[in-house]
Order: sequence, then C-alpha cells, then structure tokens
Amino acid sequence: MSEEFKDTISEELTDGVARESEPEIEQIVSEPDQKSEMPEQKEKPQKDNSFLKGLFTGLLAACALFGVILAVFLIVGNNRNPGQSNNSGNNGSSAGSDETGGGENVLPENFVKKYAEIKNIVDLYALDSEEEISEEDISDGMFHGYLKSIGDKYSAYYSPREYSELMEDSNGEYGGIGVYLSEEKETGRFIIANTFKDEPGDKAGLKAGDIITHVNDESVEDMTLEDLSEIVKGEVGTTVKLTVYRDGKKLEFTIERKIIELTTVAYEIIEDGKIGYIYIASFDKLTQTQFREALDEIEEKGAKGLVIDIRNNGGGVLNSAIDILDRLLPGGLVLYTESKQGQPNSHEFYSNAEEFYDKPFCVLINEYSASASEVFAGAVQDFGVAKIIGTRSYGKGVIQTIFPLKSVGDGSGIKLTTEKYFTPKGRDIDGMGIEPDIKVEIDETKENKKGNYTYDTQMQEAVKYISENIK
Repeated sequence: MSEEFKDTISEELTDGVARESEPEIEQIVSEPDQKSEMPEQKEKPQKDNSFLKGLFTGLLAACALFGVILAVFLIVGNNRNPGQSNNSGNNGSSAGSDETGGGENVLPENFVKKYAEIKNIVDLYALDSEEEISEEDISDGMFHGYLKSIGDKYSAYYSPREYSELMEDSNGEYGGIGVYLSEEKETGRFIIANTFKDEPGDKAGLKAGDIITHVNDESVEDMTLEDLSEIVKGEVGTTVKLTVYRDGKKLEFTIERKIIELTTVAYEIIEDGKIGYIYIASFDKLTQTQFREALDEIEEKGAKGLVIDIRNNGGGVLNSAIDILDRLLPGGLVLYTESKQGQPNSHEFYSNAEEFYDKPFCVLINEYSASASEVFAGAVQDFGVAKIIGTRSYGKGVIQTIFPLKSVGDGSGIKLTTEKYFTPKGRDIDGMGIEPDIKVEIDETKENKKGNYTYDTQMQEAVKYISENIK
C-alpha cells in the first residue's frame, strides 16, 4: 500500500461519507458506522505497510476512517422494544415499562427550573449569533451531553441526520456519483481526489485533480467538505451539477446519482501464483460477499496459500466477520458475549463446518486492528489453524447496541455499551488486544521490492511463513 495514498485518505470524503483520520465506530450488527473518538489514541506511524503499492488506490478511502475504528455495535430492530437485544433474534428483557424504556415521563422539578433559568439568561444576555439557535439544536445538544455524562466512553446520541449517515455507512452503499472528495491543506480548495471506475462520476468525465468551484450553481467557497459531500450525495435517480476547473478551463457536469457500493476488499495473487493476498479494509454488509468472491478466484487460479491483511481495520459489522470466519474455519464456537448481569441476552456464534479453507494461511494485524478485526484474529488464533503476524492489536472487546428512538419518530437514536465479547477459548481482550504468534515490527529500512510490489517487514514474514508451509 502506498504511503501517498494513506496520507490522502485522511482528508477525504466519499461523496459525503466521512473519511477522516479520526477513528470510526465499529459495528456488531444484525442488520449499523459513525465516527467515535478513540480513547487514548496513539500517534499513528508515519509509514506502516507499503505492500502492493497502487493496489488499494480508491479502496481505503471508500471505507476507512483510519486511525482506528472503535466500537462494536448491534442494531435493535424496529420490531423490538428498546430494552431488547437483536443479534440472534432471541428476546431480551425489557428495560422499561413503556416505549421509551423510562417508566414515568416526568422531568425532575429542579431540571425544569434550571433549564428555564438558563434559557432566560441566554435570551436576555447572549450576543446575537449569525444564525438563530433552534429548539432542535438545543435538544440535540442536551441529548449529546446526557449520553456523554453516563460514564460510558462509547455511548452516543445520534441526531436524525447522524443516525441516517450511520446506517448508510454500515450498509456499504449510498446514493451518489462515485467520487472521492478532498480538501487541499494549503489552499483549502475542494478537489476530486479519485473516482470509482465505471461509476457515474467516472463515466461523466470527472478526473482526479479537478478543482470544484460550484455545486448546483452554488459557490463552494463558504462550504465545509462535509457540506459539499452532503450535497453531492442524494436520492438515486436525481442529478447534481458540478462546476470544475481543469488545466485552467471551466467544465460543467450534470450527473445522475445511483447506488454506489463501497469496496472493502482488495486482492492479488503473488509469488508467481503460489500465494493469494486479501486485504480487508473494514467489515460492512458487503464485505463477506466481496471476500468470498476474492477467495474463490484465488483458489480457482491455484494459489496454495493465503495471506489475510486486516492491519488498520478498525472493525465493522460483526455478522460480516463471522461469515468470513465460517468460510475459513472448521466447525465450532467462534465467539460468545456476556451482557449486563441479570439480562439473558448473551449470544454465541459458530462456524458450521460446511466449508473451510484447508491450505496454509496467516493473518496480519497491527495496533490499529480493532473490535471485529480482533474477533476475527482471536477466533483464527484460538482454532490454531493459522498464524497471527504483526504487532499487538488495539484491544477493544465490548459491544455497543444502537437503539432507534421510536417515541418521537424523528429518526434519531442512541448507542450504549451492552455486551462484552470473548474469543472461543474465553479470552477477554478488552484493553489487552491480540498478541501475534509471530511478532514483527515495521522496519522501513528493510523493505523488499519484488516486481511491482513492495513488501514491508510484516508482509515479508507472512510470505515466508506461507512459503514454508505450502505442501
């Protein structure tokens, strides 16, 4: 992976899906990925894995917010009460006596008095702002504060817009034109960083480096990158007009939006066809299909071993990781969870042994492999069927549940930590991480070029391990 591209993705948006270098939420869901601040975030190395330079251009920006994606969560289905879990379909216990799960809907008297007093003071003395603060903004701010105050660092409130974006990210698809948008650090200009091949933007003629000046005839000068992205995205079948400058010439494009599927898997066959390599950037609802297609092609071409790279993968949809484990592992328990004491909604996940990978393989991890990635690596390690290579993973072993708030019906929701997960052998990796079987640090002075590829030290060890175990 080229460092130039890794640097680029820290600034990009994919038609408005936030793609920044701060960590993203990770999901364990039955059916959502929203950004979440990473606790005690470490400084990210300037150079990580440089393998397969050029292979992933346009891939990671479509699915990563690197740093680390950090939370694992479940979506509560619309047919369940707020106090119920929804991973395996088993009923949980109700958290409250009504739809809101809160029993009586009476606010404390002191709360009402304090709110009224604060509002009165603000109305009387606060300097006028350019934009009037709406009641919705005030209430959203209060709900954000409430969830931040309960002592759960992964909890969050999602406004209707935030919740919609959360669902969109985890689905792995959105309505747009298939471009990466970026803001130049020095000039502040918005540019097309790249396009998805054969998607509307690419077919219309947009090119990397195009400078965006207007969207729908409105100047982008006072917009943020998020503002621009939200406008570029939209309902499938509608159009968006972009005005760009290329080589000093003004160009206009009116492009019809369509469903854009984000690519989270890249693969290649290396070492003269002997070894397959699959990189998983994140786990979302499309990842298991993309992985299976990649592995099928690798096997069809006769590769005798496999390297799976989940470095910098902060996680994603649990069911996606479980499905891939089911494809690779023989039958058995791959994960179990424990919930709040007294709440009978713990879950177990199994590989069914109907199919498994019977050739040598290994898994690459690093300190930015988190949550669902650690579920994946932990299960592989406990089964003893492959080696884990690299550096210790992040150590995120708790699960968040997403609860849609149905009492008002405005599309908002909240996220709470509800379960802790364990590897098949009962290891609790929260705060500990997965220790690799073969520890290898990145050493930039020892990169090895092979043809068009550059192997970093971790990739070199992975190739060595597979080569030695190929039958």
